[in-house]
Amino acid sequence: GKLLMLAMYAPLSSHPRADRIMDLALGGEVQRVVALTVRERREVEALRDRIPAIGKIDPKKSTSVGHQLAEANPYPRWIHIARPESGALPNYLRSRFPAYDPPEFSTPKIEVLVPGCGTGQHPIKAAMRFPAAQVTAVDISLDSLAYGARMARKLSVGNVEFMLGDLMRLPDEPARYHYIECTHLLHHVAAHEDAWAALAALLRPGG
Repeated sequence: GKLLMLAMYAPLSSHPRADRIMDLALGGEVQRVVALTVRERREVEALRDRIPAIGKIDPKKSTSVGHQLAEANPYPRWIHIARPESGALPNYLRSRFPAYDPPEFSTPKIEVLVPGCGTGQHPIKAAMRFPAAQVTAVDISLDSLAYGARMARKLSVGNVEFMLGDLMRLPDEPARYHYIECTHLLHHVAAHEDAWAALAALLRPGG
């Protein structure tokens, strides 16, 4: 009971005896709270150092108040995901955009980019939806990326890679991606047209 009360006021992972708490023989909901707030937090912290970087990171963003808040409280900390129907990318695009006739890409591996991926729910769904594709998920928050990487591992989704990067400073790799899917991001970017141009430059012809 005391542990639950403590968890209402401060993260159990910050408690000086947090690692000992994980070793306690607890039952029911108390064990679940400890798993969510301590054990899984430790897993995320361990994954932070394994997230590779892509492109350059703007140091001003990494030290901003907004970025620090995102690192301390990655959102959303989702637990469950609705598994989408899987299939080929062209078929999916035809169902979403009836007037669009997507090309039948001849490359063996479809490359998908999800910029501003947050805590990973979006790119993991994309990886489930297109099991034959390789999904690259990019964000500027290491904690969010580590959370997504942990959830991908938990859900046994192996065709998604989480990478630290800035939408406006991605490497100049023209015509790499077949498909770019982006939500809840562009309205946060000051230079909207520059952001669109940066993403469009990464698309393959017909992508």
